[in-house]
Amino acid sequence: MYYSMAVLLYCRLLEAGALKIYAICTHGILSGSAITNINNSRFECFVVTNTIPQEKNMKLSSKIQVS
Repeated sequence: MYYSMAVLLYCRLLEAGALKIYAICTHGILSGSAITNINNSRFECFVVTNTIPQEKNMKLSSKIQVS
């Protein structure tokens, strides 16, 4: 899922009354401004699978968790 789609879905969930929203993805290729976008988002956390190492990204964002 592209980040812009996640933001659109996030806005829809807020409109529907959601209080906390979690993003979950597989094969998290976090490139370009992805970390900045995650840090600036209101997602409670951003969970990715462990198919791609995320140690560096986890140091750059407290919202990133690996499952």
